[in-house]
Amino acid sequence: MSESQEKAYRLRIPEDLYAEVERVAVAEDRSVNGQIVAFLRESVRRWNARQARRASEGYTTEDIEDPDLVAA
Repeated sequence: MSESQEKAYRLRIPEDLYAEVERVAVAEDRSVNGQIVAFLRESVRRWNARQARRASEGYTTEDIEDPDLVAA
């Protein structure tokens, strides 16, 4: 995605969490913004895979959206 296709979004996070993200970003040779994007992409990828797995196991949409199942 080019810069012109990126959505600017102001994010407020606790200082201690920012420090952790910054630490990981340095280790991964990324900017803090790039690291946040990487974390978000990985999280969404895992969420989609979990939803697809649950759907293939026969869960209904209502089951998939059940907070008790999301935590499982």
